[in-house]
Amino acid sequence: RCPVPASAASNAAPPSEPPSSDAEELASVTRAVESGRSWAQCQMGQWCSSGEMAAHGIQQSHGQAADWNRKSAAQGYAPAQFNLGALYELGNGECHSQTLGCEV
Repeated sequence: RCPVPASAASNAAPPSEPPSSDAEELASVTRAVESGRSWAQCQMGQWCSSGEMAAHGIQQSHGQAADWNRKSAAQGYAPAQFNLGALYELGNGECHSQTLGCEV
């Protein structure tokens, strides 16, 4: 999971109550994505990369994972920058580039 930042109003965390189901978690993260929250974009990238939310319509796609992590990384969100670097280095959803992987 992508950690939720403790500060930064533009990336405010969802309510402290944890969701009771995957569907509720998806709904919460989707709302945060629609508001441009970097942590939520990173989480979508994680789900796209792993396929763990396929039952809820988020199919495994490394290309989409790279897109979500790129959006989050552009906001300076370090976990997404790491994930994007790993995707570049491994060539998942992007051309394989160890140089780009190290630069991100």
